[in-house]
Amino acid sequence: MIRGRGTIFVGVLCALLLSAFAAAGAGAATNGTTAFTCVNKTGEGPQTFKDAHCKESAIGTSGSYGHVAITESTEVSTTNEATAPETTSSLPLIFKWANEKGEPTTLTVAGISGNATLKNALSGEEHYFHLENPAKTTSLKFKGVTTTTPFCKVVGIPGGEETIEWKAMTATTAGQGMQLKFSPVEGTVLAEFELVNDKGECTAVKGVQKVIGSFKLNPTGATLETTYSKMVTEATLRLGSATGFKVGMEGLITVSGRANKEGAYAPLSPTTVETPKVVKGTTASTCKLKASEGGAGFSKEHCKPADAVASGAKYEHASIAESTKTETRVSNATTGAESPELLRLKATVGGTAVEVTAASVSGEGTMENKKDASGEHYISGEGSLTLTEAKVTSPADKGCRVYTAVSPTEMGEEGKVDSQPLTLTSTGQGDALKISPKEGSALAKFWIAGCGAPYEALNKTWQVEGSVWGTPEGATLKLEEGITTGAGLTVGGGVKAGLSGKLTLSGRANNKEGFTALSPTTVET
Repeated sequence: MIRGRGTIFVGVLCALLLSAFAAAGAGAATNGTTAFTCVNKTGEGPQTFKDAHCKESAIGTSGSYGHVAITESTEVSTTNEATAPETTSSLPLIFKWANEKGEPTTLTVAGISGNATLKNALSGEEHYFHLENPAKTTSLKFKGVTTTTPFCKVVGIPGGEETIEWKAMTATTAGQGMQLKFSPVEGTVLAEFELVNDKGECTAVKGVQKVIGSFKLNPTGATLETTYSKMVTEATLRLGSATGFKVGMEGLITVSGRANKEGAYAPLSPTTVETPKVVKGTTASTCKLKASEGGAGFSKEHCKPADAVASGAKYEHASIAESTKTETRVSNATTGAESPELLRLKATVGGTAVEVTAASVSGEGTMENKKDASGEHYISGEGSLTLTEAKVTSPADKGCRVYTAVSPTEMGEEGKVDSQPLTLTSTGQGDALKISPKEGSALAKFWIAGCGAPYEALNKTWQVEGSVWGTPEGATLKLEEGITTGAGLTVGGGVKAGLSGKLTLSGRANNKEGFTALSPTTVET
């Protein structure tokens, strides 16, 4: 239902454009204006609005009308039809000004017609719409224009008696909040008309009158509205010159649109909406063999981004529901085309380059997909790692060997290193996964023993402290020496260390399933 009075004559064109869009938040939230049509959706379940202009909320009741998003350029039509309270009859549009003595002159517009083409756009984080090719596609005509001033007749230039044809205008919501600003395509003149004698002496202002400047209209449902007092206060619309009489308009305009010439026009409903903030995060999916080869997906079983294909896919992601605890395994063993890679721990201790490698890495634990209060998706898990076939490769050939650290004074199995209980998370880490000690600062402890001269100082218990960051590439977790060194990983009581290698992740939802490649993936919501 539309309520109100006649709209300002300039407002007509505004209506043309403004009516189609709704504010969108994001941003941090994007903001601005986006278009909707208002469509009868009877039979499609409860809808948001009661009326054909999507103005009267039906929340809590049963509405028949709802919004349909507009994604392309849209033909727009404006009229003052269906602006009366019952949404069936017309209300006139009012345009007026007062002279230096405060004496008003009022023009009443009985009918209005206009056309334009609107287009949605995005500038930075602001959604907005504008007129497309306004010099060629925009038209606006006021018909049945009369004045209450005795013995005066309105003559448009162009247009003729009781008709005013407007000049081409631009219109945009960019930087205007929920308002639409109209300005001339060229120069400062929006329209021209003259008040001439009609069966007597016309006492109104003489000569050709030029409407100068710009104006803004406000959307309510599928109508645009403004008031005389608002426009006069803004003082951006003048008569004759930039310092001429202030012009005000009052009334309502109905705006409708269609996507193409074959489609029917539907009311365009500008509505303030909140576009959810774009939130990035990481969520884990399994990489599974497709039931039948083809379509989009991945060509290899680790579901790496580099292996993504648009057709002929053999593998695809299978989502893991939020808060579903998933058994996980970590390994550097050969998987398909993936070759095993040594895990390398490097540090320079007292001028000596020390490197410990492990030919085999295995681990078990659990993980869950979660979402924090801000909406960020993240992975949370815990477990432990075991390194075997561990060796001291630098200094080489000096008798140095690696042993499990049973205690600060006792060595265990040769070539084996057990980590401490570990946690894993992606929250706040961008595209990376962070591995940290579950308690304390130690990731792992091990012994080096048997080193001969001049490296006897290396024979002791070693403690790896800090956190490790890995970058997921499909089901492969890539550890880079430079990243771990810069992130504060240390050994031997504060000596900077670097860790490098590749690990393969796999998982399963329950013990009745086999393990499949586990692929942490960046997502947006």
